Amino acid sequence: PLSAPDNVQVTVPNSKLAKVQWEPVSNPSVRGELKGYRVYYRRVRGQHNPQKEADHQEQVLTFSGNCSEGMLPGLQPYSVYNLFIKVFNNKGEGPPSPNKTLETPEGVPGPPSFLSVMNHSLDTLTLKWGPPLSNNGRLTGYTLKYHPVNTTNEMGPVKEQTFPANVTTITLSSLNISVLYKFYLNARTRQGSGPDITKEAFTTMDTALIHSTIQPDKGPTEPPHTTFPITQSLHLPLHKVPSVGPVFGTVNTSVSEEGPVISWEYFGHHKSLFVEYVVENSDDEWKRESVNGTHSHTIKGLKPGTSYWVRVVARDGANLAVHETTKMLVTVP
Repeated sequence: PLSAPDNVQVTVPNSKLAKVQWEPVSNPSVRGELKGYRVYYRRVRGQHNPQKEADHQEQVLTFSGNCSEGMLPGLQPYSVYNLFIKVFNNKGEGPPSPNKTLETPEGVPGPPSFLSVMNHSLDTLTLKWGPPLSNNGRLTGYTLKYHPVNTTNEMGPVKEQTFPANVTTITLSSLNISVLYKFYLNARTRQGSGPDITKEAFTTMDTALIHSTIQPDKGPTEPPHTTFPITQSLHLPLHKVPSVGPVFGTVNTSVSEEGPVISWEYFGHHKSLFVEYVVENSDDEWKRESVNGTHSHTIKGLKPGTSYWVRVVARDGANLAVHETTKMLVTVP
């Protein structure tokens, strides 16, 4: 072909899409069968950093036949692109049209590049994060949401804080002791909030005082700041408790028609949990039953009229006890 497409026009309906229109070449200038048009385009730079040249390869889209417009999808928001168009026949391409520049508007940003939790303490956690790898506009700030998570993965009340764009670390105070929290952080531009990055972390527990409170017929209540509600006044062995990480909460025993029932709350991250039992006043080894993924277990097949010591134990990958409740005595009817 001898001629280039003329009168190239570009409209940008949104931050990731452009519409290109052109005036088709005359049939004689094609010098053969017109096969279509090719639009070549390349991201030159981002608008938020005009001095930094973008290292993006040239892309091309082909539009078959005697057409006069096409759509360019998948563009990067808040960017500058150059483009030109060529007509082609069976033998090859004609000359390029004059370069045309287009600018995409702002979009929502990508997720923050990282989110980490540092400086675990009794009731504070320090969060640090990095800006998105793709701002897609001018960052206006960050939104943080967080809530406690209990042993059944139920959400506690959600709290929300916002920060300006130049803040990338924050210390949260007045948190609950020895509780798992889940954090959701996103960045914002004027177009809105981007996707979340999430993180979970524990506050530490107060190993100086691990005490229990019992309120019959009322169930567990909200514990004071330095105590955990544990039935039967169970005192957990302090040497089992790591400096960072929670232990067992409420532990209950009862008896059903099938056998003793034990239920518990465990806030630790060790996943290998066992209910273990042994006949009272015997030299037998403790028997164990795996209870991963549950918070209640019925021990079946025990001898009627016999008393058993029962406990719940969390073990690590080496099968060593990391956390355990004090043993409780139950009698099978």
